[in-house]
Amino acid sequence: MYFDISAAATSKGEWWSRKKDKEYMPIFSKDHPPLVEFVKNLGYLDADLKATEQSKVLALSLDKIREAFEGTRPEYVIWGALIALLSIIFTSKIFK
Repeated sequence: MYFDISAAATSKGEWWSRKKDKEYMPIFSKDHPPLVEFVKNLGYLDADLKATEQSKVLALSLDKIREAFEGTRPEYVIWGALIALLSIIFTSKIFK
């Protein structure tokens, strides 16, 4: 909601007041015509967009990685990947 706030002393001793002016952002549905047009103009929504072969391969690869780490806690995976990366960088600089 959008409120008009005025900072003037009132007779009740209040130093500011507000009154509802209008809706700041109305409620949208997913098929609201102005919203759909706005998203299309931004280039995020294109009905003719098809999944490419490359994105299917990427999706399958990510699914396999998720399956491999399914029972592992996420922070262990992140710390393990970070330590592995730092180890590779460190050893590549030492044995150069």
